[in-house]
Amino acid sequence: MPTIPFLIDEDVPESVAQYLRERGHIIHYVRELSLAGSPDPIVAAAGDRLGAVIVTWNTRDFRKLASRVPKGGRARLRRLGRLSFRCSEAQGRQRVETVIEIIEAEFARAEQRPDKRLIIEVTGTTVNLII
Repeated sequence: MPTIPFLIDEDVPESVAQYLRERGHIIHYVRELSLAGSPDPIVAAAGDRLGAVIVTWNTRDFRKLASRVPKGGRARLRRLGRLSFRCSEAQGRQRVETVIEIIEAEFARAEQRPDKRLIIEVTGTTVNLII
C-alpha cells in the first residue's frame, strides 16, 4: 500500500482525516499550515508544494484548480491531486472506507505515469476517476 500525502481542507469532517491517518497516510491540515480562511488558489498552491492530494467537499472550486486539463491549457499545479466528495459530510467516512482501496490502487498507478496527480470524485454511490 502506498503512503499518500493528503491535504485536508477546512470543510472535511475529522472522521475522514482520522480514517486516512489510521490507514498510514500522511495528513496535513489547511488550518495547521496557517491557511485557514485562505482563498482556494492559495490552498491549492500549498498542496502543490507538498505534492499532496487535497481532500475537499468544495468540488466546484477545486475542480477548476486541480483538473486534468485546466482551462487555458497547461497545468499550473503539476503536483496537486484532488479527492473531492459530492455526498453529505455525514456519509464521508463511510464512503472513504468503501473506496479507499480504489484510491490507494489508483495512486500507485498514478505514480507510474508522467502526470502523477490523482484526481478522484466520490459521490454517494459512485467513484469517478479523472484520467
